[in-house]
Amino acid sequence: LGADHPSTLTSRNNLAGAYRSAGRVGEAIPLHEQTLSDSVRVLGADHPSTLIYRGNLAAALTQAAPDRRRKRNRKTVDDEASPG
Repeated sequence: LGADHPSTLTSRNNLAGAYRSAGRVGEAIPLHEQTLSDSVRVLGADHPSTLIYRGNLAAALTQAAPDRRRKRNRKTVDDEASPG
């Protein structure tokens, strides 16, 4: 089918969703980003599939946000605890 075929885009989006469901958000985000980028290029920014892919990327980023905040806060605490 090829990397730009709409079915391939859907399959990549589904794989990213499976990664998210398995708690592997860090692996899902790049797949969501690539799928969205390819979909905008191939299908257009207003295509229904593109809009779904955009929403899925947003959900993955939201899911990752607490982990990113925890890591940032942990680094701040570690920096403050380190003798300067």
